[in-house]
Amino acid sequence: FHELAHQQVYVKDDSGFNEAFATAVELEGTRQWLAQFGTQAQQQQMQQTQQRQKHFQQWLLGYRKQLQQLYASSITDIEKRAAKARLMQALAADYRKMQQQWQGYAGYEHWFQPLPNNAHFASLATYHQWVPAFHHLFEEHAGDWAGFYQSVRKLAKMPREQRQQRLMQLQQRGKSDNGGI
Repeated sequence: FHELAHQQVYVKDDSGFNEAFATAVELEGTRQWLAQFGTQAQQQQMQQTQQRQKHFQQWLLGYRKQLQQLYASSITDIEKRAAKARLMQALAADYRKMQQQWQGYAGYEHWFQPLPNNAHFASLATYHQWVPAFHHLFEEHAGDWAGFYQSVRKLAKMPREQRQQRLMQLQQRGKSDNGGI
């Protein structure tokens, strides 16, 4: 579903838009496919996987924000490296706790072997920053794929700054509709 979405809409030089759109289509397409062809157990497993994924991504993005604040701080580079090392140790320890809460689920081990670096955090943001906005847009179209794709094409034609403002609006509207989630 992800790669098929790129065939529907693709904006040159806007990987954040493209990847979030394709990820949203992948998630919704998989959900609908399982609803039609999958077993109830498969649907429940998919729902649990998506909940874990959302939680994990939000958790990692929180650490990314802490790193950004650290890099922007006025402390020395030596202090920044030491603070980053402590933050990465906390990240690994928090992951182990999360893993225990998930009854040993190890689906994200690859993120910690070795510990994530700036490129890992950047890729996470690229693929997922606008996914909630696209989910909300899909909900606005009541599950109508044609209407959704038409709206996404309109977004794609906007200048980058205007497109990002619209995505922020959708994201905020989605949060308020879902009780801040």
